[in-house]
Formats: sequence, structure tokens, C-alpha cells
Amino acid sequence: MPGKSIKKLLNESISQDDKELAQKQKEERSFLAQSLIQNFIKQVFTDHFFHADPHPGNILFTRLATDNEVTQEKEIRQKFAKKIGKTQFSVSEMKQLPPYRLTYLDFGMMGRLSPNLADGIANVVIAINTKDMRDIGQALLAICDRAEIVDEEEFYAQLAVFLTPYLQSGLGDIDFPALLFRMIQLCRDNNLRIKSEVTLLIKAFGLIESLVVQLDPDISMLDVARPFAREYMVRKFNLQNEIENSAYNFWRAFVATPQIPVKVNKLLDVLTQGRAQVRFNYKNQETLLKRIESMLNKVVTAIILAATIVGSSLLVQASSAHPFVYNLGVWGYIITLVVVVLMIISNLHRRYKGWRKRKREKR
Repeated sequence: MPGKSIKKLLNESISQDDKELAQKQKEERSFLAQSLIQNFIKQVFTDHFFHADPHPGNILFTRLATDNEVTQEKEIRQKFAKKIGKTQFSVSEMKQLPPYRLTYLDFGMMGRLSPNLADGIANVVIAINTKDMRDIGQALLAICDRAEIVDEEEFYAQLAVFLTPYLQSGLGDIDFPALLFRMIQLCRDNNLRIKSEVTLLIKAFGLIESLVVQLDPDISMLDVARPFAREYMVRKFNLQNEIENSAYNFWRAFVATPQIPVKVNKLLDVLTQGRAQVRFNYKNQETLLKRIESMLNKVVTAIILAATIVGSSLLVQASSAHPFVYNLGVWGYIITLVVVVLMIISNLHRRYKGWRKRKREKR
């Protein structure tokens, strides 16, 4: 394949003397950055098969030598229409390509997504475009595996605090490795595991992002997501299905409406007869109950230890002439001392683990 690594272009400095040349260089880099992102989005959401190792060494950049070579190569958008068993071909638009090319190399590491998973990731992109934290959280939950019980409200709250600054920044202002690390950590802290296919996609996107930032650091995440979200929604929108779903929901509501007075009457009967029950669930009540149980265990243990100390003192004081009883009291002291030391060590160890966890979260 012709060309050299795109690193050569990145190492070329923007002209300081010739403003016209500098503007041309910036436009070229901006076009290449947009092309890389659009092509990557196509690989992921249209082809479901993407280059998983797109570092600069695997991307060649070529400037075409002559104008003749440029005019001979054109982008042709094709439209196929079947009519009476025959396939017809027509050119709907022709657009001259720019005088440079990008070429991918080394397809040893490729990623593949199922259509459902690709749709789930697309929903994350669309949710980011809306800036609605609950929509973003629900889209993320759909592409993660749940290891244990997940407190969704707490996850949404943590996600809002974490993600808001990034939605207001350009790609050039974001430390992307730190962003990915914190996102994975946020999921792990909330008993969520990111699917392996998504992890590979994140790795590939991180490499593309680092290259795009060097080409054009002013590109915004939302500017990239918005055109894709619009095109994806148009492609997935099915007017007939939407009309059928709306009609079905309207029919269900119409059938259920006459039953509302009957259900209200039954509810009033239950309330007047005193058979109604109200249940309250306290947020993080399981954690609270575990803490209360731990406190009660400590109180019971302290009472037992106090009783052991008092009993041992009585045995030692009243039975100096009976060695066996005296030794029993001494052993009571020793056992109490050992238990107290173990409790202190356990408490210090738990506090140390909590301190380490808070320190990692601050990082």
C-alpha cells in the first residue's frame, strides 16, 4: 500500500509564517479527524466488525502527487433498484475526493459485535447526545452484566457527578485513559461488569481518540455523536410499527378506562375495612441492617467479656487455696485479653481497608 505512517503528518508543524498555508493544514487535519471518526462509527454500528488496534503505525497517510490523479478518483454514491426481475444502476451523486488518502493496515486484531449489542452501544451514544443522565445510565446498564444486586438510583447519581464535566469539554481537554479507568471503576463499584466486546471497543476507540486529538483537539464528543444519532434514528425508525404500537396502547387504555371506577371502589373498601398495608423501604437498608447487627454483636461480646473479667476476679480472689479454681480464673483473664486484642486488630484492619478504598476513589 502506498504512503507512510500518519505519524509523519502529526510531526509536521503548523506554518507560522504563511497564514494561508497554516489554514490549509488545519483544514486538512480537521477533515482527516472527522473521516477517522466517521469511518470508525461505520465499522462499529453499520458493519459490526471493527479494527481493534488502530494506532498510528497501522494507518498510512498519502498525498496524491498530481491534480490529474485527484480528478480521476471520485466518490460515487450508488442506488440500486429492482424492476421486472432486472437490476438497474444509477449514479445519484458524484463528489470529488480530497487529494489525500488514509489506509488501514494489520488486521490481526479485529472486534465483532452482535446487532443487539451494537444497538445497545448506539443507545449510549444517543443518550450522551441528549445529556440526560438517566437515559445514559439505563443505556450503560443494558450493555453490562450484573455481578450482584445493583442500586440503580445510586449508580445514576454517581454517573451524573462523574460524567457532567466531560460532556462540556472538547476531546482535547479530556484525559481519555483516566476517563475510561474511572468509568470501569464506577461500574465495578456498582457491581457491574462491562462485556468483553465492549472492552475491546473501548480500547480501539481510545487509540482513535488519541490520534484524532492530535489532528484536531477542538472536536467535541457531542458534535461527533449528533450526526450519527440523527442518522441512526432515521434508519431504525419504522412508521408502520410505531403506528401499530400506538394503536395497541390506545386500545388497551380504552378497554381499561371503564374499570377505573370499580378499582377505586375496591380500594376504598380495603381502606375502610383496615386491611390496607403500607410498606416503606429505606435506601441502603441492607447495609444499615448489617451495621446494626455488627453493633449488637459487639455489644453482646463486650457484655460477655465484662462478665468473664468479673467472674475471673471473683475466682482468683476467693480461691487462693484451691489451685485449680485459681488457674481457671487466670485463664479467664488470658482469654479475655486475647479476644480484646483480636477485636482491636480487626477494627484497625477494617479502618485501613476503608482508608485505602477512599484513597483509590479520590484518584
